[in-house]
Amino acid sequence: MSPLQQYTVRVLRRWPVIVVLALVGAATSAAWFFTTATTTYTATAALSTQSAERGPEQDAVLALGYVNYFNQASYQELLRRESGIPADVALTAMTGATSPILYISATGSDEQAARSAATVATDTFRNDVRESLIEERRRAAEDIQAEIDRNTAELTGPGVRQDVQVNIVLDQIRSLQGRLTDVVSDNTNHLKPLQSEPGVASSRENPLVATATGAVGGALLGVLVALLLVVTDSRVRNEVDVRHRLGVEVLEDVAGVAPAERARLVRTLVNSLRLAGHSERTVLAVVAPRGSVAARRLARELAAAGSAPRRQAVLVRADLTTPDIRPGFLDALAERAAARDALLSGPDGVLVLPVGRRTGDGAWSLVAPEQVSEIVDEVAEGSPLAVLDAPPLLEAPESQIVCAAADRVLLVLERDTTTWSDAGEALRLLGQVDATVTGIVLDEPHFDSPREVLVPRSGADEGSAETMTNVLPVVSTELVGPAQSPVPSPRPRPRPVSVGANSEDHERPAADVPDHG
Repeated sequence: MSPLQQYTVRVLRRWPVIVVLALVGAATSAAWFFTTATTTYTATAALSTQSAERGPEQDAVLALGYVNYFNQASYQELLRRESGIPADVALTAMTGATSPILYISATGSDEQAARSAATVATDTFRNDVRESLIEERRRAAEDIQAEIDRNTAELTGPGVRQDVQVNIVLDQIRSLQGRLTDVVSDNTNHLKPLQSEPGVASSRENPLVATATGAVGGALLGVLVALLLVVTDSRVRNEVDVRHRLGVEVLEDVAGVAPAERARLVRTLVNSLRLAGHSERTVLAVVAPRGSVAARRLARELAAAGSAPRRQAVLVRADLTTPDIRPGFLDALAERAAARDALLSGPDGVLVLPVGRRTGDGAWSLVAPEQVSEIVDEVAEGSPLAVLDAPPLLEAPESQIVCAAADRVLLVLERDTTTWSDAGEALRLLGQVDATVTGIVLDEPHFDSPREVLVPRSGADEGSAETMTNVLPVVSTELVGPAQSPVPSPRPRPRPVSVGANSEDHERPAADVPDHG
């Protein structure tokens, strides 16, 4: 797809902007029309330059010259001043193709004013042309008459002339008198009226045309605004933009879909990821550029979708920026507890390894790809799928190591929230550690996580069955599977939690905190 096509598609996706501005333009134009539109009247008078001494094409050329002269702003100013034509009446002249006929029109909002202006302008222009021609011919006649007078004085002056000389002078006088008669009687180039009074026509703009014009103008403005939004947009909007701007395929777009459809899409995604691998177990890292509830939710949904009754999937909460009060991943890294002993079981059959308790050292200093792989091997023994809930890439340096330990990485982008710069930087960081980015999943921002119940695994403790039945469930803020609703859990009496213990469970009783360290 060419850049022009890409921008066209992006602009068309913002069609609500175009439609809204088109409607605003149409409404504004219609309102302006009904508040300001008036009927205009055009009075037209016709004049002709036709002459018996010239051909029609010469008459047409003369008519065109008169039209150009009439339309000169300087002449119209003089014409208005001499004839008192109001300034709100427009005067124009035009010819009819190659015809010797010229039309003088006056247009205004008052019928009588337009008719009067057309009549006065036509008469004034015709008289101006006539007076100009008469003045020119008068000067020519005076010159001829002066020459006749000189010849006559020569005949009557002193001195004897021969008859031949007298006859020559007389012939010259007769010739000059003939020219004088022709000049005095010449009426060529005069303008002749073709009608006794101007005809008047009224016109009013069509409201549909005005509305359509406003709509077209508004739509064009909408296209420009949409194009500006496309150029300045810094947020991830859709999968087509992701594919073209980041060069990574969008595997699924689960933003804004119904719960049942979301569950189906997640199941399809899990199947494609598991079948694409060649090993019995797939280790999948789910990561977002920045802290994202959507990524945590998707990780849980993927684990639930890939879990079977006899082969449970494992969800490893590896976001070291949110330590817990229960033993878990951090404790296994620090060798304070066995990872498998810290596993908890969810109602959907998923085994969950919590983040673990806070350490004195920086969390990133504990993480090595080999350690992550060892922990995954320990907790996911016999499991078809292990999902790593990785820390946000741009907020935790250990996220690169966690993702590098996975077979595949899913990058979760929140539509209308994640910026293009964050998405590009996240891909760059993954490329630095040669993490295998399988694709991108588009989701919508989530702000609240439904609670679920996590209980110790059956057989995890060495105590009797009676002892296990006395263990209270662990209340967690993690999500249930995609098609499940939050499971209500009993609310035991809470115990105080020390400041700084960022726990997913702020209501867990002291009896529920197993101590493996």
